[in-house]
Amino acid sequence: MLAVAVGKTKIIYYSLVFFLVLFWLAIAFTKSGFQHYQFHSFVVQSQSMEPVLSPGSLVIVTPQSNYNPGDIITYTLADNPNKNSVTHRIFKIINWDNQTMFITKGDANTVVDNQIISQDEIIGKVIYQIPHLGMFIYAAQTPVGSFFYVILPVGIIFFIEIKNIIKTLKQK
Repeated sequence: MLAVAVGKTKIIYYSLVFFLVLFWLAIAFTKSGFQHYQFHSFVVQSQSMEPVLSPGSLVIVTPQSNYNPGDIITYTLADNPNKNSVTHRIFKIINWDNQTMFITKGDANTVVDNQIISQDEIIGKVIYQIPHLGMFIYAAQTPVGSFFYVILPVGIIFFIEIKNIIKTLKQK
């Protein structure tokens, strides 16, 4: 019976480690603007795209060769000093000075955005979303969140491993 309990404990322990590593990788990819294989990830921070995208959703974005009305895109305005990204739907495509430009609108907004977006400002089209995961990633990027999501679990794992090493040394 004790062997079964120890086996279940190890399974729980290794599962916890596995999910923590996955979570830390998600944090790292989001914080660094994960650009592997032309994918980018962002956390939705406003309600402008509800009900399709809720605040706290993690969206995966990839560049496209062309965009169509109805596509949900993430872009950063060239004149934005903070380089904050915006994720909205393409409302209309226009030609202006022989250049394709995009008018966007949040699904929950009643009016179109007041900026016209150029192709160069578009990061990519949203191809996938993971609801609510972004809330945890966003929280983990704060000092308090870093403690609870990163430092505390690493400390617990470190403590358990030290305990196992001492136990093994005592048995020998």
